[in-house]
Amino acid sequence: MDVETRSRLVRIAITVGGMLAFMGFIVVGLWLSDDGSAKRRMERLGEVHTSFRTKPVDPAEVWITKSETEIRKLEERNRELEERIKMLERRIKSDDRKLSSEPPRTPPGNTSPSDAFLQALEKVRHRSGILLEPTGIPKPPKQRQ
Repeated sequence: MDVETRSRLVRIAITVGGMLAFMGFIVVGLWLSDDGSAKRRMERLGEVHTSFRTKPVDPAEVWITKSETEIRKLEERNRELEERIKMLERRIKSDDRKLSSEPPRTPPGNTSPSDAFLQALEKVRHRSGILLEPTGIPKPPKQRQ
């Protein structure tokens, strides 16, 4: 080996040795400064007990939750049916416009078939109550005493 390579290896060995010595001093210093507080803290905490039992559910809360979801479903269904009725009404009116250009097929004084359909639809709408806005919430379940 020539002198240059040997001096480079010596420098690397001294650098690595210095770093290891520095790390060793840090570890020894931390070990000597430990007063056991971590052990005491862990003993103080002890075991953690977790209970997975749930509190009993109130029947009134169950009823309220079920009725809220039922109301949401009814409102959604109501909206869908209202949109469908509006679409049918628009289609009927457009058909009436097309038919208005043709001579009337019904005798004078009678209503057109589409008007009769719309009147029947209004009667069904008011009789069934499904398409109307919800008027109230059903009675809650009886409470145990």
